[in-house]
Amino acid sequence: MNDPNYYNLKAGPVDLRFQSGLGISASDNVNYTETNRISDLFFDPGLKLRAFWPVTIDNSLYFNTGLSYRAYVKNSNLDHLAVNPDSNLSFQMYVSDVSINFHDRFSASDDLSQAPTVSGTGTYLQLENVSGLDAICPLNFLVLTVGYDHDWVTYPGSQFDASAYNSDFLYGEAAVTNSLIAYGAEVGTGLTYYDEHVLSDNVQANAGGFIESQITEHLSGRASAGVASYFFSSGAAGAKISDVIGYYADLSLSHQINEWLSHSLSGGKRYEQSADVNLLELYYVYYTVEFNAVRDLPITLRLIYEHGKEYGGPGENIDHYGVALKVKHDFNQRLSGLAEYDFTDRESSLNADSYYQNQVNLQLVYNF
Repeated sequence: MNDPNYYNLKAGPVDLRFQSGLGISASDNVNYTETNRISDLFFDPGLKLRAFWPVTIDNSLYFNTGLSYRAYVKNSNLDHLAVNPDSNLSFQMYVSDVSINFHDRFSASDDLSQAPTVSGTGTYLQLENVSGLDAICPLNFLVLTVGYDHDWVTYPGSQFDASAYNSDFLYGEAAVTNSLIAYGAEVGTGLTYYDEHVLSDNVQANAGGFIESQITEHLSGRASAGVASYFFSSGAAGAKISDVIGYYADLSLSHQINEWLSHSLSGGKRYEQSADVNLLELYYVYYTVEFNAVRDLPITLRLIYEHGKEYGGPGENIDHYGVALKVKHDFNQRLSGLAEYDFTDRESSLNADSYYQNQVNLQLVYNF
């Protein structure tokens, strides 16, 4: 973010924004198990930093990270350090009209909502680092984008060691744009290779199209669809799973009903990497309502449904239901509070891999 009003400190030419926070949470199932459910309280003290350095008029360096430590009252074996999923280092530069971005994104996350294939453990931790670059070139009404990312993922000290992998991915997009609509084509190809020879390395490719539009003054939408393919090598003991060729699709709508109420809906199908499996085919529907009728007290409700099918691994079928209710309040310019309730229900086709969880989170955030 390059808005100078956003930052609250300055160190020479660098604009800084510091935030500190303390979270207190209660969960009725800290190990995400179907039976022998264990409840506990835990604390999340943390610190966030954003930095912006305008190196020249056209070149800028951004840095954003957040660190927290989760400490449990009764189950100290689950204590761990976390790094915010949106942590990144980014350098933005221009060569004539071409925008070039060099980036490095990193995280340490225990969020099982982002790991649909995982259950039955409270010690899940995923470390990820994505480094790469992209270039955007405007050509009159046509905008070309090309990029490369290297993704490194590991699961330290857990039962998912064999799921650690590296991947290299090339992608491109050509879009025709004007003030109301953008449409075009997208392509990508990559290679995923595992540290251990248990899961199967694969080559992937995708091609499709998209369209997005400001349909009315208060309604916007985006649709995309295409073909995705995954070609697998042999895994453990020479075993090979079948190659996958299928479609991906997404439809997303956002509607501002009035100044107090807005909502958004997205649904579709995608393929993704996940722990303990070669590939996950995921159908999803997400619905979000934002209510701002009470001053300084925005309320957000989010509903989730996901249906997943595994390729390789245990061969599990998954249904995931989620409800999240969040209330935020700004006490003043520096201090804000957050209260959140989360319910998760995971239904599995495998015995003992289902679970449900209720969790309440309270958080205070202070801006220096």
